[in-house]
Amino acid sequence: MQTQMKGLLAGSGVTGDAALQGSYSVIAGLIARQSFMNALSDTFVVSAAIIAFVLPLMFLLSKKRVEQERKRQQARYAHMMQ
Repeated sequence: MQTQMKGLLAGSGVTGDAALQGSYSVIAGLIARQSFMNALSDTFVVSAAIIAFVLPLMFLLSKKRVEQERKRQQARYAHMMQ
């Protein structure tokens, strides 16, 4: 692949070491772009797994416990609301 890039750059008028460095730069850019896409894909998979794990837990919370906690928090921070 590197020789093909060097050949394309040489055909465009770039000579010698500049063509070699240019081909390295193009390949490095391609690798960086692919790495970024792989990172996004991995992040999506991890986020989906976390959501798939947490979502059922939300439905297991009883409404009674949520209301009790809400009242407790309101009593705790009532002085700040006045």
